[in-house]
Amino acid sequence: MFHRESFEQVFYLSGLTKSELSTIYGVSRQTLYSWTNMNVEVNDEHALDANRRTAVLLSLIKNKTLPIPRPLSRRARRSIVLSIKNA
Repeated sequence: MFHRESFEQVFYLSGLTKSELSTIYGVSRQTLYSWTNMNVEVNDEHALDANRRTAVLLSLIKNKTLPIPRPLSRRARRSIVLSIKNA
């Protein structure tokens, strides 16, 4: 089962761009937006992976690691995003 409320917290509070989130989740930006729609069901395969990634991102928000400070270079942000993706 997809944890939509937790995902929406990440979607709105992480400070990550939708492009960065799509990289972390491994889906398109359109898919991310569809996951916020209550009428769209997320298949079980995507839900398991998305819930795991959401838990990691929520812990980073809770620990104040996210949002990433804005004055970082694009390269530095990309490096952080890829390290989160591989966590």
